This record gives sequence, structure tokens and C-alpha cells, in this order.
Amino acid sequence: MQSTSRRHHVVVGSGIAGVCCAKELRRCCPEDAITLVSATDTCKHVQDVVRVTDHLERFKVAEAGVNELETLGIDVAKGFACGLDAKKKVLQLQGGQAIQYSKMCICTGGRPKKILEHPRILTVRDTDSVISLCNCLKTARRILLVGNGGIALDVASSLVHLKVTWVMKHGHIGDAFFDRDAAEFLFQCLRFGKRNLQTVEKFELAGAEDRTTPMQGRGESPAMPSKVAGQAVGPKWSRILETVHGVADDKKGPNLASFNLEIVREAEIADVLLQHNDPEAPEDGFPVTVQLTNGDTYGVDYIISATGIVPNADWISKEDLKKGRNGNLLVNRTMQTTAPDVYAAGDVVECDSSWSQDGTHWFQMRLWSQAKQMGTHAAQCMAGVGTPEALGFNFELFTHVTKFAGKKVVLLGLYNGQNLDESEEGDMVTYCRSGDPRTEGDAATFVRVLLYRGRMQGAVLIGDTDLEEVFENLILDRLDLSAFGPSLLDPRIELDAIFD
Repeated sequence: MQSTSRRHHVVVGSGIAGVCCAKELRRCCPEDAITLVSATDTCKHVQDVVRVTDHLERFKVAEAGVNELETLGIDVAKGFACGLDAKKKVLQLQGGQAIQYSKMCICTGGRPKKILEHPRILTVRDTDSVISLCNCLKTARRILLVGNGGIALDVASSLVHLKVTWVMKHGHIGDAFFDRDAAEFLFQCLRFGKRNLQTVEKFELAGAEDRTTPMQGRGESPAMPSKVAGQAVGPKWSRILETVHGVADDKKGPNLASFNLEIVREAEIADVLLQHNDPEAPEDGFPVTVQLTNGDTYGVDYIISATGIVPNADWISKEDLKKGRNGNLLVNRTMQTTAPDVYAAGDVVECDSSWSQDGTHWFQMRLWSQAKQMGTHAAQCMAGVGTPEALGFNFELFTHVTKFAGKKVVLLGLYNGQNLDESEEGDMVTYCRSGDPRTEGDAATFVRVLLYRGRMQGAVLIGDTDLEEVFENLILDRLDLSAFGPSLLDPRIELDAIFD
């Protein structure tokens, strides 16, 4: 039993949100006991943080042994959380271990959705799944990619040496992030970009040689983890895919573009026929046949399923903690769930209605940057140094920087009109400036801004625009920009000098 004078904080999960929460708790509560519960031997942590603007930062995600946290004064308990008694403040682990807590933060993240369980249907979540994916693709001739979020974009833009059929239910690529104009620009970048693959940053897979045996021929590979997965891989995980060549296919694929990527829009998988090793099957046959809702049929070696994630919260009953429509844990503005002294952060949560505020330029999106943000804020609230008012600064503006199709991508504010659905016609206007990747190559840029009643609400910046700081300030300052009109994006105008 814990001493009443020394509180015991428990963090469940060793991904970015959990590790950031545990480290911030240690900083804020130097006298308290802190335990991190991890289902794996590794953890994810943030390093090399670079401040791009006041609200925008980029960082690397690194993997380390979870026991290294003990050097910071954080105890580590290895095991799978399987139950919670919120009234008695007891966390139950598989194997019978029970952990009493004063306050607890659940950061168990999510796991990939999967069409069905089969070694030929692959997903990406943790380091082990990336290793398995790469080993499978070494023997592949063709693959089918399904999904249209960040993972799908990464895979499509990185598998430059394999024939890929990309199936999406939307009318343009990257629907989770972009509108049609930005998506079309990125598509042209995929077609005409001139990335130098010799400069691909090495992707470190700790212990890869010890964990995975390379596949032989085209036999079935070991099934990838599904129900239980480790922490999500870092933002640069897909770089290693650029070095995967696969196996040459002498049979010409149907309507494949010169860059080996065929995009099938507004279609979904209707049926999957899986053929096991059949000695009488023709040598050029494919082990997987996919039928789409548009009537097309494809033969492939593997399906990569990138259709999103489901929260790792099914070990918690709705009677203990209230959940959202997709099974995520509902949290208020101090990251508290509906049970006393139980907090949550990262991909496992859904922000409840208390987060909605008139005029805010922030919205929830399950990204690395928000996992770090939420984990840190949850720790501060658990320690008593964070308040709902702290959201006014920490969550004042949605910002995200990443790379797609080899291009720097910066997203600011309500860049796609998020939270502005009830606006009257004519209140919102967008201005766009787009380069031509066909003629400009990697120098091409794309800029789009959204104004609501003359005030900038958000922006999408693709390529090296150097506009992120001035646009961030224009969004937060709420200046009336109506007089500028489309000239707001005139490259000859030095906005930073005008609005300094």
C-alpha cells in the first residue's frame, strides 16, 4: 500500500504520449512515485526538437529500451493492462498483478484496422510490423494499397521500385489531410518529383536481425501482430521503403503509370480471394485476387491495409469510463476521463464537447505532435500545475509539419474549414497559389489560405515557402485581410515586412 504522503502516479503505455506524460510527471512531481506500464520492451521518445515558429515544432521520434526510463526515476512494470477498478483505484495486469494508483493516465494508443487476418494482408504500426513489411516486399511483384490517410500517402510515395495499385474510396489522394487542389499538386509531385534516393536517411530498426527471419521465395510469412501491437513507428519510418526493390514482373501490369503507381479512385475492396501455395498454379499467378466495388479485379502478392486505427481501449468497460462513438476514451479540457483521477492522452482519446470554443484554431487529429502535446498537458494537470485555461496557449493553434511525396508540408489552423461547417455561404473564401512540378521539379510550391469574414483561419503550405511564421501570426492576430484579396499570395509581396 502506498504511503498517503507520497502519491503514486501510473502511466499506461510507452508510446510518445505515455513517455512524455511520465517524464513531465517526474519533472513536476519530484517526490512522487511514478510507474510506467509497458506491454513491450521498447518505448518511443522525442529528440532533436526544433522550434520552427512559436507554435510549430518538428522533432524526431526515437526508440529505446523501456528500462532506460528507470535512470530518470521512473519505475517500469511490464505487462498488458486488462482491467480497471476506478472506484478502488486499481489497475489489473494480465498474470494477476494489481497496481494501486493515486492518479493514472491511459496512453494505450491504437492498433491498425485490418480487412482480415492473413499473412498476405499487411499493416503498419510498430517497428516489428515495418520489418515484416520490408521482408515481404523483397519478394513481391505487385501490391495493392488500400486507405487514404498518412500511412497510405507514405507508402505510395516511398515504394518507388514496386508496382503499386492504390485503392481509395475518395476522389483524390490524401483526403484525410488535403482538399482536391492540394491533393492534385501532391499527385503531380509523385509523378514528376526528382528525389535523390542516395540521400535517403537511414532508418534504424533496433534489433531487427534478432527478431525477424527473411522470407524464402514466395511462401507465407509469419503473421504480423494484430490484436496487440507496439508503439507506432516514427514519422520517417517510410524512408526505408524507398530501398525495397521487390521482384521483376515480366507481365505488364494494367494501366500502370511510368512511376509504377496506379490510383483507383472512388472504389473499395468488395472481396479478397486468398490462394495458398498450389503446386499446380501457374508460376506467374498471384496468391491474392482482389475484387473492387467498381468491378475491377487485381492479382497481387500482398495487400497493405492502411485504413486507420481503432483505440486500444477495449480492456476498459463503458461502465468504468465513458467512450465516444468509435470507442475512444472521452476526455475534458484537463485530459480527465469520466472517472475521478483517471486521465488519458494520445490516440486512445476523443476530446469531448468542453473543448469546443468559438474562435479557436485548434482541432483534434491523431498525430505525433498532438500525442506529445496531450501527454505533457495531462501530466501537468495530474500534478496540479495545469488548468483548463492552459489550453488557451497549448492548444491555441493547430500546427503540424511533416513530409509527403518528398515535399515539406505545413498545416496551420483550420486549414480545411474544420469547425466552420455552419458558416453562411460567402463568409469563407480561399486563395490558392500552385507551382508546376512538371516544369519546376522539386522547386515547385503550393500555398492555400482560408479566410472567414476576412480573417485568416488556416493555411496549407507544401514545399519550401518560408511562410509558416507570417501566416501563423496572421491567424492568431485576427487581422482583417479583406483588402488584400488574392494578392495576399503574390510572391512579390513581402508579407513579413508588411505585418511585422
